[in-house]
This record gives sequence, C-alpha cells and structure tokens, in this order.
Amino acid sequence: MSTRDRFWKLTCDYRNLLAYLFALAVALTVLTVISVVLTPRGSAGFVISVFNLGILGLVFVLVGYCLWRCSKRDERAR
Repeated sequence: MSTRDRFWKLTCDYRNLLAYLFALAVALTVLTVISVVLTPRGSAGFVISVFNLGILGLVFVLVGYCLWRCSKRDERAR
C-alpha cells in the first residue's frame, strides 16, 4: 500500500469528524458574514472578519475536497 493510499484511508476513517468540521465552518461563516455586515468598514473588527472569511474559505475547500475524495473512494471500492 502506497503512502497516498494510507493517507486517504486514514483521512476517510475520520469522515464523520470532517463532516462536523464542515458544519462548524458553515456556522462560523454565517456568524462572520453577520459581523462583516454590521461592522463599520475600516475598523479593526471588519479587517479581522475579512481575514476570518479567507481562512474559513480555505477550510471549506480543504475539508470539502477531503469529503468529496472519500465519497469517490468509497464508490470505487463497491
């Protein structure tokens, strides 16, 4: 078994936790968007919220890709 296969096997074993992380990221994104809307532009809170949206976007992409890849891996195993 290659290192890549071992990585994806281990990652897919934690699929439930990845789904929880994805749900947490959705909730935090909603709260951050509310913060961006209510905070005056140019304030420190606005800048932090924008950076937070960038970080959450990265989390969405990485966790979403892992969940997608695990579902494709399960389809091939059947």
